Amino acid sequence: LKPIKINKMKSRIYILITVFVFQFFFSSNLTSQISLEWSKFFYNNNNFARSLCLDDTLNVYIAGGNKILKYNPSGNLQYHLNYYLNGSAYKVIYSDGYIFAGGGTGLVKYSIPRTYNLLRGGDITDILKDNNGYIYSVADNLGDMTIDKYNSAGTIAWSNQILRNTANSYYSNNVFV
Repeated sequence: LKPIKINKMKSRIYILITVFVFQFFFSSNLTSQISLEWSKFFYNNNNFARSLCLDDTLNVYIAGGNKILKYNPSGNLQYHLNYYLNGSAYKVIYSDGYIFAGGGTGLVKYSIPRTYNLLRGGDITDILKDNNGYIYSVADNLGDMTIDKYNSAGTIAWSNQILRNTANSYYSNNVFV
């Protein structure tokens, strides 16, 4: 067997790569333990957490069952809201000082802390906020699927029916932007 000759430049590159890989994978920052800051148990009869979001100051909003809860960044409960008509809240998002919650009885906009406006009735299957602050919702009203777009104040920009309920219909319960 003949020894393989590696020029000095290649050997320096290999050493540099080895040091970088070693430092990357074995750095104390990457292998340090993650510590739990706070934890809350959320269950009461049929209430369970389905969705959560953060506001600009890192308050946590949790939707589930017929409740929407607000926790501060330290994990202390600030208040809870009853979801519209005691329906089930599936999704919650925060936008410009408002909480939008969607679920089994519609899309509701809450002004902080406790007043609300029903924006749309029906079964809201998903809501999201785009990078420009617009809110989108997908609603199923007895088989009629619609998608709505709202500004951050809750004023509707447009509404479109996507699909009528037919024997061969298929639709997604999610919205993507």
